[in-house]
Amino acid sequence: MANSSQKKIAHENAKTLLSLRKGFIWVNAFYIFYRIIYHWSSFGFKLAAGYAITAGITFFLYIQINAFSQPRYNTRGELVDAGQDLSQEGLVQYAFDIIYVTWFVHVLSAFWSKAWWFYLA
Repeated sequence: MANSSQKKIAHENAKTLLSLRKGFIWVNAFYIFYRIIYHWSSFGFKLAAGYAITAGITFFLYIQINAFSQPRYNTRGELVDAGQDLSQEGLVQYAFDIIYVTWFVHVLSAFWSKAWWFYLA
């Protein structure tokens, strides 16, 4: 049986994952509607490939973060393990950084095609 700190971690992880899911949906919906649909004439193969690759990477990282943070329950429905604490420093924080930088580049590149160069910075 998990103590209250494990329950708090599970709750915070669920909130973090919901926030990531919403961010992923909003950023990608904005990029698709604004850049691809509204500015279709300037959307070429290179931009499509860059967007597809980076969106795929962020989705992969989200899936990994989701897998790391999944709580485990026993047969009675009691929390056994809250999963990895997503607020701790380490590899998961690097994944968050990659996701946030990618979102920044996606939003900025909706307006300015050269925003992809921020990945080199």
